[in-house]
Amino acid sequence: MESADEASFEPCLETAFSPEAYPVFLEAEHAMFERREPRRTAELLDQLALRGLSCFEHFPVTILRTNAELAIRDPEFIYGENYARPRLMPVFDLSIHPIAYPPAAEAAGIEGDCSVTFDAARTGETRRVRASCTDPLLVATAEDHVRRSRFEPVTERGRAVEVPGAQLRFAFRLEPQDAEEVAAYDRFVTTRR
Repeated sequence: MESADEASFEPCLETAFSPEAYPVFLEAEHAMFERREPRRTAELLDQLALRGLSCFEHFPVTILRTNAELAIRDPEFIYGENYARPRLMPVFDLSIHPIAYPPAAEAAGIEGDCSVTFDAARTGETRRVRASCTDPLLVATAEDHVRRSRFEPVTERGRAVEVPGAQLRFAFRLEPQDAEEVAAYDRFVTTRR
């Protein structure tokens, strides 16, 4: 039976999506939680991503995609009616602070992307920070930002747990970009504020 919270959430979710995208998202949810077909879920979400996501669409798609990827990798994945469960939520950064564009990269006119992988400790501190970037001049800035960040501890059954292999995606652009591109990254760094 649907709870009051779930019933009130559904209209909000519907208004977050365009009329064309919402049925695809519902089908992806059904594939995930009713039929337990995470690979089909990932395929449907890929279709949405290829068409381009708005800022409002990006978050629910990302959460559902995370669940699908976990279920594909982990045969012990716990399916639930509400996929926004604490252990499945992306790590939430409590200390977002401005990131300065790397001076050498700016001087050389370099733009690029980074994927930073790290472990989030039970205390919220970061460990084993490693950045993979399209240009080496971006690595130090991305890694330093994550090392200085602190995250809300993730809990399971009321106890804080370590989150190994958490990831943040960085974009370094010399000029501001449209909202859709900005929303596709966890951190968007530009020389123009």
